[in-house]
Amino acid sequence: AAYCGKVPLSGPAQSVFAGYYHNLFKLTGGRCFAYGCGRQAPNDGQLMNGSDAEDTFPTATTTRFAEASVGGHHSVCRTMSGEVWNCGAGWQGQMGDGGLQYKNTAPKRLSGVPRVEKVAGGYYHNAALGEDGEWYAWGCNEQGQLGPRLDGREAQIKSPVRLGDAVPELKGVPISAFDGGYGHSVILLGDGRILTMGNHSEGQRGLDPELDEAPSISEVSGLPGLAEAIAAGNHHT
Repeated sequence: AAYCGKVPLSGPAQSVFAGYYHNLFKLTGGRCFAYGCGRQAPNDGQLMNGSDAEDTFPTATTTRFAEASVGGHHSVCRTMSGEVWNCGAGWQGQMGDGGLQYKNTAPKRLSGVPRVEKVAGGYYHNAALGEDGEWYAWGCNEQGQLGPRLDGREAQIKSPVRLGDAVPELKGVPISAFDGGYGHSVILLGDGRILTMGNHSEGQRGLDPELDEAPSISEVSGLPGLAEAIAAGNHHT
């Protein structure tokens, strides 16, 4: 069986956004497509086409986007005008609409944030950079990937919150990039340092996985210099 194949496109691609079970891409002419889901991961509406049917071949999305962040069972898309649209699974707060609706086939516009310049996220959680310079976060926080669960905070952040409010250590700190895995987050600061939050059981935070209690947020040490970019996988960074 072939494990590498050419994706059938109707034109040259400009950008691609890969998720765990589905993918989105944008053509040079501006048209946007998605494909995937089914079998191991039923479609919860994450293909941004208003349907919950599996599409193994690219199908046009109902929303044209400039950028996308693709999670485990959901999609987050940023338009050229700075709007953010979410679709797919929402049982961990991924839609950011204040609810936990399981399946969302119709894309939902994110409210409570300024014009957005960048989107990012992990398997069940999301982040967006607003034009005000603040990062906003929403979605699953069961493992502290969006900050410490103090004062009885729920495991799901159902509406966007300023990352600096959720994580006191990040208040007023310039952040260049954010990325997420299954249960952890990686943050690139403006000065080139890297911070991590959330699960550390596989060494994905650069900490000893045998630690009984890892700090809620920690700096990655042992790097040969300052970082310029970050990327997170399911359980690695």
